[in-house]
Amino acid sequence: MIKYRSFLSIILMAVFVLGSINIVSAADESVTPSSPAVTDTTTQSAPIMKDDKSLLPTTKTNKKQKNRRKKMSAEAEADKKTEINITCIQNAIDKRDTAIIVSVDTYLSKIKTAFETRRSELKAAWALAEKKERGMAIKDAWTNFKEKKLTARKDVDDGRKQAWNDFNAERKNCGLSDGEGNKSSGLDKL
Repeated sequence: MIKYRSFLSIILMAVFVLGSINIVSAADESVTPSSPAVTDTTTQSAPIMKDDKSLLPTTKTNKKQKNRRKKMSAEAEADKKTEINITCIQNAIDKRDTAIIVSVDTYLSKIKTAFETRRSELKAAWALAEKKERGMAIKDAWTNFKEKKLTARKDVDDGRKQAWNDFNAERKNCGLSDGEGNKSSGLDKL
C-alpha cells in the first residue's frame, strides 16, 4: 500500500504540474475534485481517474512463491476439512507406548535370563576336569548367550516396529495426515 501511495503521489504531482486534470486518489478518498489541492484553475477538465491498475508498478513473483502460496492454501483447506480427534490420537499414543514398554520389558527379561544362563554354564564348564571338554563347554556357553541376545534384540525391534505400524494406522483414523505426528519414530530404538 505504501509503494502504491508513493507512486500515485508522484503521478499526481506530475499531472498537476504538467496539465490541468482533476484527479481523485484511490489511496486518499478524502480528496475531491473540488479540493484546492488538485483543482486546476483553467477551464479544462478531465475525467476523474480511480484505481487505474496500469499506473501501479508491476512486480514479478517467481514460480516458487506462487507454488508456496498454492501449497499453503491447499494445506489450509486440508486443515479445514479434517478435524483432528485429540482423544483418538492420545489413545493411539498410549497404545503405541504401552506396546513398546512391554517389548522392552520382555527384552530386558530375556537378556537377564541369558546372562544368568551364561553364568551357570560357564561355572559348570570350568568345573570340568578335561581341557578339551571344558573348552567346548565354554564355547557353547558363549554361543548360546550370543543366540539368546540376538533373539531378544530381534523380538524387541519387531515389537517396536509393530507398535509404530499400528500407531500409523490409527493416526490416520484420528484425522492426522501422512507424516504429521510421526517425526521421531526412530528415536526409541535400543
